[in-house]
Amino acid sequence: MHSAYLIRHGNANYFTGKLTDLGRQQVKSLYRVLDARLPEGITCSMAISDSGRTTETGDILLPLLEEKSGNKVEVIIEPLLSKTRCEGGDSKMISNGRENMVLITKYAESGDYGFFIGHDGLIVATAIAIADDKSIELPQYLRLIEYEESHIEMVMDDQKVNREAAIKMMKEWCIEPVNTIPNMDEASALFFDFKNGRFEYILPSHE
Repeated sequence: MHSAYLIRHGNANYFTGKLTDLGRQQVKSLYRVLDARLPEGITCSMAISDSGRTTETGDILLPLLEEKSGNKVEVIIEPLLSKTRCEGGDSKMISNGRENMVLITKYAESGDYGFFIGHDGLIVATAIAIADDKSIELPQYLRLIEYEESHIEMVMDDQKVNREAAIKMMKEWCIEPVNTIPNMDEASALFFDFKNGRFEYILPSHE
């Protein structure tokens, strides 16, 4: 596997666990974006969480992957992507995200592309772990939030230093970081190109 797409499910009704009409539209929009990006003749695998909303998201995207590959693509229910692994707060999800690094090894031989469909925080935590492991730069808005911005600004103002220096001071003062995982848009994808050390945040089209 030389490339991976980490995908968040579309907008969902959390009482039924199913995608809403909006959610289905969002995933269909992501389908169109991926259709324009993916080359013909790819080999790929799809691993999903066991929830209804991720299953529906996968069902919408699966025909595209099979069309691009020219073969049937097996959909694997992956316990490491389970919604239950989003429980326990951000610190637990950060730990689970690091454990999810094994996904890259686990699916390494199952195709050129790996598609992993799951839930907001856990997907982002997994992306952060992959970026750290592979030394791939993430945009600022997807990095782990170590300290609240208001606290950083307060130190900057009080100490008359820039942002980086303020964060360094807070660490030196042993101020406990908040370690907040940033949010990810519905039906968006975090794309990693391992061969070229490249990352892209893929949003559904708004046509």
